[in-house]
Amino acid sequence: MHTSGTETRSARFLAATAAGSFAVVVAGTLISTPVLPLYRDTLGLSVFDVAAVFSIYLIVLVAFFVLLMRSQLTRFAWLLLPVAVLLQIASSAAMWMGADDARWLFVGRAIGGAAVGIATGSSATLVVAAIGERGRTSVATGALAGSALGVLVATLATEVLPRPDHLVYQLHAGALVAVLAALVCALVGARNALRTQMHASRPRRRAPEPTPPPGLSMRQRAAAYGAGAAGWVVGGVAAGSTPSALRQQFGTDSVLTSMTVPLVLMCVAWCSSVTLRTLRFQLRTSYAMALLVGGSLAVVAGMETRQLWPIVVAASAWGLGHGAAYTNGLRVLTRSLSPVQQGRTASAYAAFAYSVTAVAVLTTGAVASQWGQVAAMSFAAAVLTGVCTIVLILGRRGSPRGVALLDDGRDADPDVALPVTGTCAQGH
Repeated sequence: MHTSGTETRSARFLAATAAGSFAVVVAGTLISTPVLPLYRDTLGLSVFDVAAVFSIYLIVLVAFFVLLMRSQLTRFAWLLLPVAVLLQIASSAAMWMGADDARWLFVGRAIGGAAVGIATGSSATLVVAAIGERGRTSVATGALAGSALGVLVATLATEVLPRPDHLVYQLHAGALVAVLAALVCALVGARNALRTQMHASRPRRRAPEPTPPPGLSMRQRAAAYGAGAAGWVVGGVAAGSTPSALRQQFGTDSVLTSMTVPLVLMCVAWCSSVTLRTLRFQLRTSYAMALLVGGSLAVVAGMETRQLWPIVVAASAWGLGHGAAYTNGLRVLTRSLSPVQQGRTASAYAAFAYSVTAVAVLTTGAVASQWGQVAAMSFAAAVLTGVCTIVLILGRRGSPRGVALLDDGRDADPDVALPVTGTCAQGH
Protein backbone atom coordinates (compact mmCIF):
# COMPACT_ATOMS: atom_id res chain seq x y z
CA MET A 1 0.00 0.00 0.00
CA HIS A 2 2.54 2.56 -1.02
CA THR A 3 1.48 4.00 -4.35
CA SER A 4 -0.90 6.89 -4.96
CA GLY A 5 -1.86 9.60 -2.50
CA THR A 6 -5.40 8.25 -2.34
CA GLU A 7 -4.15 4.79 -1.46
CA THR A 8 -1.82 6.29 1.13
CA ARG A 9 -4.71 8.09 2.81
CA SER A 10 -6.88 4.97 2.72
CA ALA A 11 -4.02 2.92 4.15
CA ARG A 12 -3.50 5.34 7.01
CA PHE A 13 -7.23 5.44 7.69
CA LEU A 14 -7.32 1.64 7.75
CA ALA A 15 -4.33 1.47 10.10
CA ALA A 16 -5.91 4.03 12.43
CA THR A 17 -9.30 2.33 12.51
CA ALA A 18 -7.81 -1.16 12.95
CA ALA A 19 -5.62 -0.02 15.86
CA GLY A 20 -8.51 1.99 17.31
CA SER A 21 -10.90 -0.96 17.01
CA PHE A 22 -8.42 -3.17 18.84
CA ALA A 23 -8.01 -0.57 21.59
CA VAL A 24 -11.79 -0.36 22.15
CA VAL A 25 -12.12 -4.17 22.10
CA VAL A 26 -9.34 -4.44 24.70
CA ALA A 27 -10.96 -1.74 26.83
CA GLY A 28 -14.07 -3.89 27.02
CA THR A 29 -12.23 -6.59 28.93
CA LEU A 30 -11.14 -4.13 31.62
CA ILE A 31 -14.22 -1.94 32.11
CA SER A 32 -15.66 -4.70 34.28
CA THR A 33 -12.79 -4.36 36.78
CA PRO A 34 -14.38 -1.58 38.92
CA VAL A 35 -17.83 -3.16 38.58
CA LEU A 36 -16.97 -6.71 39.63
CA PRO A 37 -16.72 -5.92 43.39
CA LEU A 38 -20.27 -4.50 43.25
CA TYR A 39 -21.60 -7.93 42.30
CA ARG A 40 -20.65 -9.21 45.75
CA ASP A 41 -23.35 -6.91 47.14
CA THR A 42 -25.96 -7.07 44.39
CA LEU A 43 -25.69 -10.75 43.44
CA GLY A 44 -24.17 -12.22 46.60
CA LEU A 45 -21.03 -13.48 44.87
CA SER A 46 -18.10 -14.70 46.94
CA VAL A 47 -14.52 -13.55 46.48
CA PHE A 48 -13.79 -16.78 44.62
CA ASP A 49 -16.82 -16.25 42.35
CA VAL A 50 -15.53 -12.80 41.39
CA ALA A 51 -12.07 -14.27 40.69
CA ALA A 52 -13.66 -16.97 38.54
CA VAL A 53 -15.61 -14.40 36.52
CA PHE A 54 -12.37 -12.51 35.91
CA SER A 55 -10.39 -15.65 35.01
CA ILE A 56 -12.79 -17.17 32.51
CA TYR A 57 -11.76 -14.42 30.10
CA LEU A 58 -8.12 -15.49 30.33
CA ILE A 59 -8.93 -19.16 29.85
CA VAL A 60 -10.92 -18.56 26.66
CA LEU A 61 -8.29 -16.10 25.42
CA VAL A 62 -5.57 -18.74 25.78
CA ALA A 63 -7.69 -21.21 23.84
CA PHE A 64 -8.07 -18.79 20.94
CA PHE A 65 -4.37 -17.90 21.00
CA VAL A 66 -3.50 -21.59 20.68
CA LEU A 67 -6.06 -22.07 17.91
CA LEU A 68 -4.91 -19.09 15.86
CA MET A 69 -1.18 -19.69 16.23
CA ARG A 70 -1.66 -23.19 14.77
CA SER A 71 -3.60 -21.97 11.74
CA GLN A 72 -3.33 -19.52 8.85
CA LEU A 73 -6.60 -17.76 9.67
CA THR A 74 -4.93 -14.36 10.04
CA ARG A 75 -4.89 -14.03 6.25
CA PHE A 76 -8.62 -13.39 6.68
CA ALA A 77 -7.88 -10.47 8.99
CA TRP A 78 -10.20 -8.21 6.97
CA LEU A 79 -13.08 -10.42 8.16
CA LEU A 80 -11.81 -11.48 11.58
CA LEU A 81 -11.42 -8.00 13.06
CA PRO A 82 -15.05 -6.92 12.36
CA VAL A 83 -16.18 -10.27 13.76
CA ALA A 84 -14.14 -9.58 16.91
CA VAL A 85 -15.82 -6.20 17.34
CA LEU A 86 -19.24 -7.83 16.94
CA LEU A 87 -18.31 -10.43 19.55
CA GLN A 88 -17.27 -7.69 21.96
CA ILE A 89 -20.64 -5.98 21.44
CA ALA A 90 -22.28 -9.30 22.37
CA SER A 91 -19.96 -9.51 25.38
CA SER A 92 -21.02 -6.07 26.63
CA ALA A 93 -24.68 -7.01 26.17
CA ALA A 94 -24.18 -10.20 28.18
CA MET A 95 -22.36 -8.30 30.92
CA TRP A 96 -25.15 -5.80 31.45
CA MET A 97 -27.62 -8.72 31.54
CA GLY A 98 -25.32 -10.21 34.17
CA ALA A 99 -26.23 -7.40 36.54
CA ASP A 100 -29.44 -9.37 37.18
CA ASP A 101 -28.23 -12.95 36.57
CA ALA A 102 -24.65 -13.98 37.42
CA ARG A 103 -24.60 -16.68 34.76
CA TRP A 104 -24.47 -14.02 32.07
CA LEU A 105 -21.27 -12.63 33.62
CA PHE A 106 -19.44 -15.85 32.76
CA VAL A 107 -20.93 -15.83 29.26
CA GLY A 108 -19.93 -12.20 28.70
CA ARG A 109 -16.37 -12.67 29.92
CA ALA A 110 -15.94 -15.81 27.80
CA ILE A 111 -17.15 -14.00 24.68
CA GLY A 112 -14.79 -11.13 25.52
CA GLY A 113 -11.87 -13.56 25.64
CA ALA A 114 -12.78 -14.84 22.19
CA ALA A 115 -13.07 -11.28 20.87
CA VAL A 116 -9.63 -10.22 22.11
CA GLY A 117 -8.05 -13.48 20.96
CA ILE A 118 -9.35 -12.92 17.42
CA ALA A 119 -8.66 -9.17 17.39
CA THR A 120 -5.03 -9.44 18.56
CA GLY A 121 -3.59 -11.08 15.46
CA SER A 122 -6.05 -9.66 12.93
CA SER A 123 -5.54 -6.03 13.98
CA ALA A 124 -1.75 -6.37 13.85
CA THR A 125 -1.99 -8.00 10.42
CA LEU A 126 -4.16 -5.22 9.00
CA VAL A 127 -2.05 -2.40 10.43
CA VAL A 128 1.23 -3.89 9.19
CA ALA A 129 -0.32 -4.59 5.78
CA ALA A 130 -1.47 -0.97 5.60
CA ILE A 131 1.58 1.00 6.76
CA GLY A 132 4.40 -1.49 7.14
CA GLU A 133 6.47 -2.64 10.10
CA ARG A 134 6.14 0.65 11.97
CA GLY A 135 2.50 -0.31 12.49
CA ARG A 136 3.51 -2.80 15.17
CA THR A 137 4.18 0.06 17.56
CA SER A 138 0.79 1.60 16.76
CA VAL A 139 -1.00 -1.59 17.77
CA ALA A 140 1.01 -1.88 20.98
CA THR A 141 0.37 1.76 21.87
CA GLY A 142 -3.32 1.36 21.06
CA ALA A 143 -3.55 -1.64 23.38
CA LEU A 144 -1.95 0.29 26.23
CA ALA A 145 -4.08 3.37 25.64
CA GLY A 146 -7.27 1.34 25.38
CA SER A 147 -6.51 -0.54 28.57
CA ALA A 148 -5.67 2.56 30.59
CA LEU A 149 -8.55 4.62 29.21
CA GLY A 150 -11.02 1.78 29.69
CA VAL A 151 -10.12 1.34 33.36
CA LEU A 152 -10.16 5.09 34.03
CA VAL A 153 -13.48 5.82 32.32
CA ALA A 154 -15.16 2.78 33.85
CA THR A 155 -13.92 3.74 37.32
CA LEU A 156 -15.23 7.29 37.03
CA ALA A 157 -18.53 6.07 35.59
CA THR A 158 -18.94 3.54 38.39
CA GLU A 159 -18.23 6.25 40.97
CA VAL A 160 -20.65 8.91 39.70
CA LEU A 161 -23.27 7.33 37.42
CA PRO A 162 -26.43 5.48 38.47
CA ARG A 163 -26.63 1.74 37.80
CA PRO A 164 -23.02 1.43 36.55
CA ASP A 165 -23.42 -2.33 36.17
CA HIS A 166 -25.73 -1.55 33.23
CA LEU A 167 -24.62 1.85 31.95
CA VAL A 168 -20.88 1.16 31.66
CA TYR A 169 -21.48 -1.71 29.27
CA GLN A 170 -24.13 0.15 27.29
CA LEU A 171 -21.74 3.05 26.72
CA HIS A 172 -19.04 0.65 25.61
CA ALA A 173 -21.39 -1.11 23.21
CA GLY A 174 -22.19 2.27 21.65
CA ALA A 175 -18.48 3.00 21.20
CA LEU A 176 -18.00 -0.40 19.57
CA VAL A 177 -20.79 0.27 17.08
CA ALA A 178 -19.08 3.54 16.12
CA VAL A 179 -15.64 1.98 15.59
CA LEU A 180 -17.19 -0.91 13.68
CA ALA A 181 -18.81 1.51 11.22
CA ALA A 182 -15.49 3.32 10.75
CA LEU A 183 -13.63 0.02 10.32
CA VAL A 184 -16.03 -1.23 7.64
CA CYS A 185 -15.66 2.05 5.73
CA ALA A 186 -11.87 1.79 5.94
CA LEU A 187 -11.85 -1.82 4.74
CA VAL A 188 -14.09 -0.97 1.79
CA GLY A 189 -11.92 2.02 0.85
CA ALA A 190 -8.69 0.00 0.95
CA ARG A 191 -10.06 -3.28 -0.38
CA ASN A 192 -8.10 -3.38 -3.66
CA ALA A 193 -4.70 -2.59 -2.17
CA LEU A 194 -5.40 -4.80 0.84
CA ARG A 195 -6.33 -7.74 -1.38
CA THR A 196 -3.04 -7.39 -3.27
CA GLN A 197 -1.02 -7.09 -0.08
CA MET A 198 -2.63 -10.08 1.61
CA HIS A 199 -2.27 -12.24 -1.49
CA ALA A 200 1.41 -11.38 -1.80
CA SER A 201 2.06 -12.34 1.82
CA ARG A 202 0.02 -15.57 1.74
CA PRO A 203 2.17 -18.46 2.94
CA ARG A 204 2.79 -21.30 0.48
CA ARG A 205 3.01 -23.96 3.15
CA ARG A 206 2.41 -24.39 6.82
CA ALA A 207 4.94 -22.55 8.95
CA PRO A 208 7.22 -24.59 11.20
CA GLU A 209 6.56 -24.90 14.89
CA PRO A 210 8.36 -22.46 17.24
CA THR A 211 11.97 -23.41 17.84
CA PRO A 212 14.36 -21.95 20.41
CA PRO A 213 17.05 -19.54 19.21
CA PRO A 214 20.43 -21.17 18.49
CA GLY A 215 22.41 -21.75 21.68
CA LEU A 216 19.45 -21.09 24.00
CA SER A 217 19.34 -23.75 26.71
CA MET A 218 16.24 -25.18 28.36
CA ARG A 219 17.24 -23.39 31.57
CA GLN A 220 17.31 -20.04 29.80
CA ARG A 221 13.99 -20.70 28.08
CA ALA A 222 12.44 -21.55 31.47
CA ALA A 223 13.81 -18.31 32.93
CA ALA A 224 12.35 -16.30 30.04
CA TYR A 225 8.93 -17.92 30.37
CA GLY A 226 9.08 -17.39 34.14
CA ALA A 227 9.83 -13.69 33.71
CA GLY A 228 6.85 -13.28 31.41
CA ALA A 229 4.54 -15.15 33.77
CA ALA A 230 5.69 -13.06 36.74
CA GLY A 231 5.04 -9.86 34.82
CA TRP A 232 1.54 -10.91 33.87
CA VAL A 233 0.58 -12.35 37.25
CA VAL A 234 0.89 -8.97 38.96
CA GLY A 235 -1.40 -7.45 36.33
CA GLY A 236 -3.95 -10.21 36.87
CA VAL A 237 -3.83 -9.92 40.65
CA ALA A 238 -4.07 -6.13 40.41
CA ALA A 239 -7.19 -6.22 38.23
CA GLY A 240 -8.81 -9.43 39.42
CA SER A 241 -8.09 -9.54 43.17
CA THR A 242 -7.10 -6.21 44.69
CA PRO A 243 -10.36 -4.26 44.01
CA SER A 244 -12.40 -6.71 46.09
CA ALA A 245 -9.59 -6.99 48.64
CA LEU A 246 -9.35 -3.23 49.22
CA ARG A 247 -13.12 -2.83 49.30
CA GLN A 248 -13.39 -5.46 52.04
CA GLN A 249 -10.23 -4.71 53.99
CA PHE A 250 -10.73 -0.94 54.10
CA GLY A 251 -14.49 -1.23 54.57
CA THR A 252 -15.12 1.39 51.89
CA ASP A 253 -17.72 1.84 49.17
CA SER A 254 -15.47 4.23 47.24
CA VAL A 255 -14.75 2.83 43.79
CA LEU A 256 -11.69 5.06 43.44
CA THR A 257 -10.19 3.58 46.60
CA SER A 258 -10.88 -0.02 45.61
CA MET A 259 -9.44 0.64 42.14
CA THR A 260 -6.21 2.20 43.41
CA VAL A 261 -3.93 -0.62 42.31
CA PRO A 262 -5.14 -1.18 38.72
CA LEU A 263 -5.50 2.56 38.10
CA VAL A 264 -2.00 3.44 39.30
CA LEU A 265 -0.48 0.38 37.65
CA MET A 266 -2.04 1.17 34.26
CA CYS A 267 -1.07 4.83 34.36
CA VAL A 268 2.54 4.10 35.37
CA ALA A 269 2.79 1.30 32.80
CA TRP A 270 1.58 3.55 30.00
CA CYS A 271 3.75 6.54 30.93
CA SER A 272 6.86 4.42 31.47
CA SER A 273 6.37 2.53 28.20
CA VAL A 274 6.18 5.75 26.21
CA THR A 275 9.20 7.21 27.98
CA LEU A 276 11.35 4.09 27.74
CA ARG A 277 10.41 3.53 24.10
CA THR A 278 11.44 7.09 23.30
CA LEU A 279 14.76 6.58 25.07
CA ARG A 280 15.16 3.09 23.53
CA PHE A 281 15.85 1.74 26.98
CA GLN A 282 14.46 -1.24 28.88
CA LEU A 283 14.82 -2.00 32.58
CA ARG A 284 17.08 -4.88 33.49
CA THR A 285 15.19 -8.06 34.31
CA SER A 286 16.82 -8.21 37.73
CA TYR A 287 15.42 -4.75 38.51
CA ALA A 288 12.01 -5.78 37.21
CA MET A 289 11.98 -8.85 39.47
CA ALA A 290 12.94 -6.69 42.44
CA LEU A 291 10.13 -4.23 41.65
CA LEU A 292 7.56 -7.03 41.40
CA VAL A 293 8.62 -8.60 44.69
CA GLY A 294 8.90 -5.26 46.49
CA GLY A 295 5.49 -4.20 45.23
CA SER A 296 3.93 -7.45 46.44
CA LEU A 297 5.36 -6.98 49.92
CA ALA A 298 4.16 -3.38 49.99
CA VAL A 299 0.62 -4.50 49.11
CA VAL A 300 0.64 -6.91 52.04
CA ALA A 301 1.93 -4.18 54.35
CA GLY A 302 -0.76 -1.76 53.21
CA MET A 303 -3.50 -4.36 53.62
CA GLU A 304 -2.28 -5.34 57.08
CA THR A 305 -2.01 -1.75 58.37
CA ARG A 306 -5.00 -0.46 56.37
CA GLN A 307 -2.90 2.37 54.94
CA LEU A 308 -3.25 3.41 51.32
CA TRP A 309 0.16 4.92 50.63
CA PRO A 310 2.09 1.59 50.66
CA ILE A 311 -0.44 0.27 48.17
CA VAL A 312 0.10 3.25 45.86
CA VAL A 313 3.86 2.63 46.07
CA ALA A 314 3.28 -1.05 45.33
CA ALA A 315 1.11 -0.33 42.28
CA SER A 316 3.77 2.06 40.94
CA ALA A 317 6.47 -0.59 41.35
CA TRP A 318 4.28 -3.15 39.60
CA GLY A 319 3.58 -0.73 36.76
CA LEU A 320 7.30 -0.24 36.18
CA GLY A 321 8.29 -3.87 36.56
CA HIS A 322 5.66 -5.95 34.81
CA GLY A 323 6.31 -4.62 31.30
CA ALA A 324 10.07 -5.04 31.57
CA ALA A 325 9.71 -8.59 32.88
CA TYR A 326 7.43 -9.61 30.02
CA THR A 327 9.29 -7.93 27.16
CA ASN A 328 12.77 -9.01 28.28
CA GLY A 329 11.67 -12.63 28.36
CA LEU A 330 10.04 -12.28 24.94
CA ARG A 331 13.17 -10.68 23.48
CA VAL A 332 15.33 -13.61 24.59
CA LEU A 333 12.96 -16.20 23.16
CA THR A 334 12.52 -14.52 19.76
CA ARG A 335 16.10 -13.42 19.10
CA SER A 336 17.51 -14.86 15.84
CA LEU A 337 14.16 -16.36 14.78
CA SER A 338 12.44 -15.75 11.46
CA PRO A 339 9.37 -13.46 11.45
CA VAL A 340 7.00 -16.43 11.25
CA GLN A 341 8.76 -18.22 14.10
CA GLN A 342 8.77 -15.00 16.12
CA GLY A 343 5.02 -14.68 15.77
CA ARG A 344 4.35 -18.25 16.81
CA THR A 345 6.78 -18.10 19.72
CA ALA A 346 5.21 -14.83 20.89
CA SER A 347 1.75 -16.41 20.81
CA ALA A 348 2.92 -19.44 22.80
CA TYR A 349 4.63 -17.12 25.28
CA ALA A 350 1.49 -15.02 25.75
CA ALA A 351 -0.68 -18.13 26.12
CA PHE A 352 1.61 -19.46 28.87
CA ALA A 353 1.58 -16.12 30.71
CA TYR A 354 -2.23 -15.90 30.53
CA SER A 355 -2.62 -19.49 31.76
CA VAL A 356 -0.42 -18.91 34.80
CA THR A 357 -2.26 -15.67 35.53
CA ALA A 358 -5.66 -17.39 35.45
CA VAL A 359 -4.43 -20.03 37.92
CA ALA A 360 -2.90 -17.36 40.16
CA VAL A 361 -6.08 -15.25 40.30
CA LEU A 362 -8.28 -18.27 40.97
CA THR A 363 -5.96 -19.56 43.69
CA THR A 364 -5.73 -16.14 45.33
CA GLY A 365 -9.52 -15.92 45.33
CA ALA A 366 -9.82 -19.36 46.92
CA VAL A 367 -7.34 -18.41 49.68
CA ALA A 368 -9.21 -15.15 50.29
CA SER A 369 -12.52 -17.01 50.63
CA GLN A 370 -11.04 -19.36 53.23
CA TRP A 371 -8.56 -17.26 55.20
CA GLY A 372 -9.15 -13.61 54.33
CA GLN A 373 -7.69 -10.94 52.09
CA VAL A 374 -4.41 -10.40 53.94
CA ALA A 375 -3.66 -14.13 53.78
CA ALA A 376 -4.50 -14.13 50.06
CA MET A 377 -2.16 -11.23 49.29
CA SER A 378 0.55 -12.81 51.44
CA PHE A 379 0.15 -16.05 49.50
CA ALA A 380 0.40 -14.20 46.18
CA ALA A 381 3.50 -12.34 47.39
CA ALA A 382 5.18 -15.57 48.52
CA VAL A 383 4.50 -17.30 45.21
CA LEU A 384 5.69 -14.31 43.21
CA THR A 385 8.86 -14.02 45.31
CA GLY A 386 9.62 -17.68 44.63
CA VAL A 387 9.06 -17.34 40.87
CA CYS A 388 11.20 -14.20 40.61
CA THR A 389 14.00 -15.81 42.61
CA ILE A 390 13.98 -18.86 40.32
CA VAL A 391 14.07 -16.59 37.24
CA LEU A 392 17.14 -14.79 38.56
CA ILE A 393 18.92 -18.04 39.44
CA LEU A 394 18.19 -19.66 36.08
CA GLY A 395 19.13 -16.52 34.16
CA ARG A 396 22.43 -16.09 35.99
CA ARG A 397 23.50 -19.71 36.01
CA GLY A 398 22.89 -20.39 32.33
CA SER A 399 25.55 -20.34 29.65
CA PRO A 400 27.04 -16.95 28.68
CA ARG A 401 24.07 -16.38 26.44
CA GLY A 402 21.90 -16.45 29.57
CA VAL A 403 23.15 -12.98 30.43
CA ALA A 404 20.84 -11.73 27.64
CA LEU A 405 17.88 -12.22 29.95
CA LEU A 406 19.41 -9.95 32.54
CA ASP A 407 21.02 -7.30 30.35
CA ASP A 408 20.42 -3.58 30.86
CA GLY A 409 18.00 -3.38 27.93
CA ARG A 410 19.79 -0.61 26.06
CA ASP A 411 18.86 -0.37 22.40
CA ALA A 412 15.70 -2.29 23.22
CA ASP A 413 13.32 -3.03 20.40
CA PRO A 414 10.67 -0.30 20.63
CA ASP A 415 8.13 -2.47 18.85
CA VAL A 416 7.83 -5.07 21.60
CA ALA A 417 4.52 -4.46 23.33
CA LEU A 418 3.94 -4.37 27.03
CA PRO A 419 1.78 -7.15 28.44
CA VAL A 420 -1.41 -5.27 29.08
CA THR A 421 -3.24 -7.50 26.63
CA GLY A 422 -0.58 -9.91 25.62
CA THR A 423 -0.17 -8.18 22.28
CA CYS A 424 3.24 -9.00 20.95
CA ALA A 425 4.91 -6.95 18.33
CA GLN A 426 6.22 -9.88 16.43
CA GLY A 427 2.69 -10.64 15.33
CA HIS A 428 0.45 -13.67 15.54
